[in-house]
Amino acid sequence: TEALQTEALQTEALQTEAFDVVILACLLTRETWGLVDAAFCGKHLHSESVLVNVGRGPLVKRSAVVAALDRDALGFFASDVGILDDDAREGRRKSPPRPSEPWDPEDALSRHPRAYFTPHVGGYADGAYEFMSSAIADAVARIARGEPPAVWLNQKN
Repeated sequence: TEALQTEALQTEALQTEAFDVVILACLLTRETWGLVDAAFCGKHLHSESVLVNVGRGPLVKRSAVVAALDRDALGFFASDVGILDDDAREGRRKSPPRPSEPWDPEDALSRHPRAYFTPHVGGYADGAYEFMSSAIADAVARIARGEPPAVWLNQKN
């Protein structure tokens, strides 16, 4: 639950230690948005640390990761989700935009020699294709009836 996640973030280890490996696989909530920022990088990462984001792109502040890689305060970054530029999302919107997929291959983070991106393929599991097929069929039927789809990720506000 969200309360347990927040409690886990406040453990003594996360307040004081530097880590060799950090793997982000948590939900994106108000509390976890931008979890890995410049302060986190400075306090918990070092020149040989590996940071892996398999959760959601906005768990990580892009500028903090680029800066940490550039100054050798982070050894390696890997992700299977796109990360928007921090400046494009902070303080200008009521709700943060979703990360764009696929990410821009010309972006400084995408081109960094110690950053690696893979396809976001977490949905390839038993039953996933059956579920996706059902969800698509349901969305098509709803749209044909003039109704919005049950899951609508890119609707205009």
